[in-house]
Amino acid sequence: MSLLPRFLRPCLLALGLIVLGPTSLASAQSEEAAGGAGDGVDADDINKANNPLADMVSVNLHNYYKPHLLGVPDAAANTSWLRMVIPIPRMIIRASLPWTTVSSPGEVQSGLSDMNVFAAVLLTNPTAPVTIGAGPLAQMPTATDHSLGRGKWDLGAGFLWLYPNGPIMVGTLVTYQHSVGSLDWAQDDPANSILVIQPIANFQIGSGFYLRSVPIWLVDLGNETLEMPIGLGVGKVFKHGKTIFNLFIEPQYTFASKGVGAAGFQVFSGFNLQFQTGKGKKEDEASARAMQQAEAMRRMAVPGPVTPGR
Repeated sequence: MSLLPRFLRPCLLALGLIVLGPTSLASAQSEEAAGGAGDGVDADDINKANNPLADMVSVNLHNYYKPHLLGVPDAAANTSWLRMVIPIPRMIIRASLPWTTVSSPGEVQSGLSDMNVFAAVLLTNPTAPVTIGAGPLAQMPTATDHSLGRGKWDLGAGFLWLYPNGPIMVGTLVTYQHSVGSLDWAQDDPANSILVIQPIANFQIGSGFYLRSVPIWLVDLGNETLEMPIGLGVGKVFKHGKTIFNLFIEPQYTFASKGVGAAGFQVFSGFNLQFQTGKGKKEDEASARAMQQAEAMRRMAVPGPVTPGR
C-alpha cells in the first residue's frame, strides 16, 4: 500500500534521533563547558523521563504503527498521540488526543479519535521508595468519523505504582472505564467496558540509553475482545538545562488476542519533552538554599575542642 511508508516515518524519525542522541548530548556538554546550559543525565533523570507521575510539565508525541490487523485482510493502521501532562500540588493531570489513520484496499480514513483525561492524585511522599497514584479518568467522543471512535462518553478510574531503584524502574498502570452515555449513531452499540493493564519495565545500560518494555494489554469486556502485546525496545535520554528529552522505539508482538482488528505486530515510538516551570525552578533553588543554611547551622552548633583549665 502506498500509505505504509508514510506510516513508517515517525518510527524512522525516532530511531534516527536515538542514534543521533549521543551527538546531541556531546553538543550539550560542549555548551556547558563553554558556559552554556547543557549537561548530561544520571539514573534519576532517566527514571524521571519515564515516570508518568513525574512532577514536571511534559509534552509527549507517541506513535503506534500497525502494518497488519488480525482478521482484516490488507488493512493497516497508525495512531499518533499528542499528550500533555500538567502537575499541580499532589496531582498529575494527563490529557491525550489521538490522530488515527486506517488503510484498507481502496480506502484511507484519517482524523481525530476519542480523547481521554486522567487525573492521578499522588498518594505517597516524594521521598517514598514507591510512588503510588490513583484517580478518575474520562473519555470523550471526539472522533471525526464513526470508523475512528466509539461514540461513547466513558468514566472510570486508574491506579499506578512505580518503583525506581537505581538503573531499574518497574511498575504497573491499571485503568477501567465504562460508558455513561452515547452519541446518537452509537446508541445501539455495546457499552464500553474496558480494562487496560500497562506493565512498565526499564533498565539503564549507560550513556543515557535504556532498555524498555511498556506494552498495553487491553480487555474490552463489552465487545469481548482482547489484545495483549509484548515488546522490547531501546530509548535515549539527554538533558539541556532543566529540560529532559526522551526518545524511544519499541517493536511489539501480540502474543494473545481475541476478536477482529488487533495488531499482530506494531512499532511503538515516541518523543517526550519534560521541563520545569519557573515556579518549580524557584522551589528547587529555595530548597537548595535551605539545605545549605541548615548545614551551616549544624556546623555552628557542633562544640569545638575543650581546652583544659589552668
